Amino acid sequence: MVANVSRLASAIALALATLGAPTARAQTAPPCALPYYQPAVNGASRTYASPTSASGSLTYTIVNAHGDRFDEQTSYVPTPPSADSGTAAVAVNESDAYQCQDGALTQIRHDALASYSDGSTSTVSFFDFAGPLLPADPQPGATWDVAFTQQGVVSDGVSTERYEDHVTAVAIEPISVPAGTYSALRLEHSATTTPLDYDGPQRQFGWTEWLAQGVGPVKNEGRSLELASVSTTARVPSPAECASARSTLESLAQDMDTRNQQVGQALGQLDQALVIAPAEVAQAVAAGAIDAGQAEVTQSTLALLATHAAALHSAIDGQPADVVFDSPQQSLGQLLVGDAATLAGLQLPIASAVSVQASVMVLETDLSAGAADLSVANDLRAATAACP
Repeated sequence: MVANVSRLASAIALALATLGAPTARAQTAPPCALPYYQPAVNGASRTYASPTSASGSLTYTIVNAHGDRFDEQTSYVPTPPSADSGTAAVAVNESDAYQCQDGALTQIRHDALASYSDGSTSTVSFFDFAGPLLPADPQPGATWDVAFTQQGVVSDGVSTERYEDHVTAVAIEPISVPAGTYSALRLEHSATTTPLDYDGPQRQFGWTEWLAQGVGPVKNEGRSLELASVSTTARVPSPAECASARSTLESLAQDMDTRNQQVGQALGQLDQALVIAPAEVAQAVAAGAIDAGQAEVTQSTLALLATHAAALHSAIDGQPADVVFDSPQQSLGQLLVGDAATLAGLQLPIASAVSVQASVMVLETDLSAGAADLSVANDLRAATAACP
């Protein structure tokens, strides 16, 4: 059973609240020519009137569009809750990766990082997707299923659930939103989440959304979202700017790949130290070097380290640098830093504790440097998307 179910539930709710339809890339003979999606270019965006955002709006921006893949990024400040509601999220950053397969749109991954008013953070990741988000040509009467695993991580617990959604295309009907009036396909969603690593009931819920041809999602009734504007404008950079950007991107990619390897090595060294540490703690107790109270705190801290290391493994193993250095993984790294600091404060006379601290220090350095590289790379990709 996780230690903080309410915070984990809130974290997952934040991610589910922004789970919506992405946009497909537009190009000559596009590999994903879906009629009910906006053709996408890097830097293109969709803005929705949103009651969940303090600004009153929520914007999805397309980045890294190439071939049959593209990503979508979202950042917003949630609407402040009532004064007596306790700790609240103060910022949310999200990243989604998509791919077109056999004419259908599928999702590869979703990562979200939420920061809270008490200084804590949480992450939510979606992975192991099965089924399309949208078939190649949905018509009224069509049905399909999509499922994935969702995992929430906070400072004192991890929660994993399986999400299953049954979608029905109901009808094509007129719908009016701030961006205009559209002939839209109405979709009815019926979803279930099932706990995988804690005791709890299944949760069931449903919602309705509308997709317009050439635009994508225009209204989501469950989230009270309505399309406010669509932008497909992309500045064309000069040849000199394109050449300079490509050179910089190549250097950044090499640096991120190197750091990705170093992160994997440091995480492996951390795993080895965590395997050895419990036996060394027991030996230290037997020798009288530490007392039972210190041993209990140490074992608890080692357990947290193992949990957070496992969560980081789940998030980055086999993933490219763009995923490894995305913001949710930074949060997982910071959890390990906090755990290692607790272990250092105990001043234990065991070698594995020193190894743990050294491994975490390397992880923090490479994750932070890789995140800085990724931020610059994403800006360059968006700015040069129209390069010939």
